[in-house]
Amino acid sequence: MGAAVCGEIKQQAVASALQQPIQWLSSMPQALGIRNHYRHVGEHGADRWFNVLGSRRFSQHACVVVSCGTAVTIDALTADNHYLGGSILPGFHLMKEALAQRTANLNRPLGRPYAFATTTANALASGIMDAVCGAIVLMHARLLAKEGTHQPVDIVLTGGGASKVAEALPEPFVLDKHIEIVDNLVLYGLLNWVEHK
Repeated sequence: MGAAVCGEIKQQAVASALQQPIQWLSSMPQALGIRNHYRHVGEHGADRWFNVLGSRRFSQHACVVVSCGTAVTIDALTADNHYLGGSILPGFHLMKEALAQRTANLNRPLGRPYAFATTTANALASGIMDAVCGAIVLMHARLLAKEGTHQPVDIVLTGGGASKVAEALPEPFVLDKHIEIVDNLVLYGLLNWVEHK
């Protein structure tokens, strides 16, 4: 079994490399006790859905599930297993490409993020990281307001940029939060599906 958002040609390439047939799974209205509130489940990326299913291995509370890849996805799961939806924003490289191609004098290597960047390279890195971290903090605040301020809301991060994002989240924000970094979270979602099928 597999989940992919790469398109049919790449799915066929993967299938041809395997010795057994593969069943491609997509988002579902509900699975493993989690109800999907996406308006059109067929539009919902399988990666996001299986990340949510996989997050239950790492958090039984309400949680914000973040995937830091080509795009950054930030999704909300309530403590009582309602997947509410979330946000999609450009990943680090897409933001950098957009700035390089669409603005003057910003086609340069990224520096490092700082609270108060004093070079253009560092300001670019800071702005990109602030956009991602700000979106996570905002989604966390929304879910916390929905769940009630006395309920824990965890954060589960995955993807190539997960560690950098965890380091860049504001210190006052992370002090009392459970934050888990999980490589290949989507595979845990598939594993949960297979184990409970």
